[in-house]
Amino acid sequence: MARSIASGFYVIPDDGQLYDAIADAKNSRRGSTTSKDMPARELPKTASQESGHVPKDNTIMQMFGLVGLAVLFIVFWTVLSSPQDTAQDTPSEGDGLAELGYKYDIGGGVEEDNVEAVRLYRLAAEKGNAVGQFNLGSMYDNGEGVPKNTIEAAKWYRLAAEQGDTDARERLAAMGF
Repeated sequence: MARSIASGFYVIPDDGQLYDAIADAKNSRRGSTTSKDMPARELPKTASQESGHVPKDNTIMQMFGLVGLAVLFIVFWTVLSSPQDTAQDTPSEGDGLAELGYKYDIGGGVEEDNVEAVRLYRLAAEKGNAVGQFNLGSMYDNGEGVPKNTIEAAKWYRLAAEQGDTDARERLAAMGF
């Protein structure tokens, strides 16, 4: 009758040497004689071991294996589903220009200057910054720092709205565009 030992998820056939090594280790801890002096004791086998299946006491090992697979799946899914272009997560030059333009627009820390605000908003808007586009449209809509121009205001509002700016969408709707 061939003996087998379950290791993880696999059943490894054993010619008896492993059982002898286990018996040697147990006997050496107890201070008794080696296995050469004593016959190796055969461990009782369950029905699943006899049939070559993994014994039931390895279900904890299987659970750790499944948990490990789940963790790997989550990690890979997170990495693969994360946006490849992270440029939107980092501030751009357009963000800084729009913010500085806003400071000149409201006089926050600098002297209020609508002409300088329009210049900075235009630089930000031309770089594709939605805040700069909306604020430049607002300056044209209200005639602040530039002559009032509804068509030019609608142009900048539309560009901001295309990037998801809800305020720009509302302004376009109110203007009838």
